[in-house]
Amino acid sequence: MRRVKRDWSPETSWRRFPPRLRRSRPVECRVLEGIAPAGYPRFVAGKKVRFESRSPEETQRIGAALAEVLRAGDVVATMGELGAGKTCFLQGLIRGLGVTEPVTSPTFVLLNQYRGRLPVYHLDAYRTQSHTELLDLGVEELFYGDGVTVVEWADKLLPLLPTHTITVRISGVGDEPREILVEGLPEDACPDTS
Repeated sequence: MRRVKRDWSPETSWRRFPPRLRRSRPVECRVLEGIAPAGYPRFVAGKKVRFESRSPEETQRIGAALAEVLRAGDVVATMGELGAGKTCFLQGLIRGLGVTEPVTSPTFVLLNQYRGRLPVYHLDAYRTQSHTELLDLGVEELFYGDGVTVVEWADKLLPLLPTHTITVRISGVGDEPREILVEGLPEDACPDTS
């Protein structure tokens, strides 16, 4: 597969995304080396991509943008403090996969399943006491199955995650903006932004 160099510019790149994922041209836009402004998805394989989110809606929009490049067998692992926005991000991602029913965190049941353009398995490891509990649940089959598996509190089950896992680290709590760091996308999962 040949690699195409793509330049990212806030003046032009925002037009390349579907209207539901873009805002009007930003009034204030911070563009730094390796940092893309919130609402302007740009997923590049092999690089860490940072977004800043100032609202739950922006966090969900970033999640929905990631959903567009996911395919069967992908695993998305979210990590962050309590209240950082992991569930909010995954709500946007799961809705971006075509799920219309309400998306809730499966904290007490451990696993929710949804039907969208792909089957979606939403796992929450917050209350997990041991890896054995998750293995009994059959997470290994989910990680290599026909759907997309999304995991909250993935840092609790790092040894079980497959090597092809896409990690999303969210930092910030309360009213402060969230920094969302996405890494681990495979080369052929990058959207064409040219």
